[in-house]
Amino acid sequence: MQNLTYDFEARKQRRTDLSIDPKIARENLEILKRVFDNHSIQFWLVYGTMLGAYRDKQFIPFDTDTDLGSFYGELDKILAARKDMEEEGFEMIRVKHEGQLITFMRQDEYIDIGLFKRKRDLFLKKCWYYGSNRVYGSHFDRFDEIDFLGQSYRIPGDPEALLVQWYGDSWNVPRENQPADLPASFPKVRRAFRVIFLPAIIGFKLIRKLVRLVS
Repeated sequence: MQNLTYDFEARKQRRTDLSIDPKIARENLEILKRVFDNHSIQFWLVYGTMLGAYRDKQFIPFDTDTDLGSFYGELDKILAARKDMEEEGFEMIRVKHEGQLITFMRQDEYIDIGLFKRKRDLFLKKCWYYGSNRVYGSHFDRFDEIDFLGQSYRIPGDPEALLVQWYGDSWNVPRENQPADLPASFPKVRRAFRVIFLPAIIGFKLIRKLVRLVS
């Protein structure tokens, strides 16, 4: 699937306040839920949207978007629902990581949907991921239901442990400009492994072969 980009920098310049408009964000989420439910698309709240729903029972005032999670296996159904989303006033403005992140926008407020895949990381630890984002544990193996603004939404199982993973032990203390602490260092570790450690390992193996040949 081709990537699709959006000029978020121009949006920053155009808007005097990047904080989410809770009224429009609520409408957007309710419309998306209706469309996705009609298409039997699994999705759940993640990151700041989940934090606000679980802790504050509302959108976090200084958040900038709505964050949802789904499984990568739902991609075809999401694309099939695109027409219905457009009829509701949405536009698909962004596709990243070969379809692992899809963004819909309506009335200048947007919803990010991360499509998670199962894998093992560099250290062979099981996780769910999209792009450089990682979720460790069994949080996506089962889901809880939460009432959020008069609607029932799914959130990952054992939500407080996941919020600790993302926001630390003080997740229940509101703080401005505290994005989720995603394990984004793994791409850096992988790059370091490829650039430094992998050549060293290959060199060591070659030296061992040469030593064996000489001896």
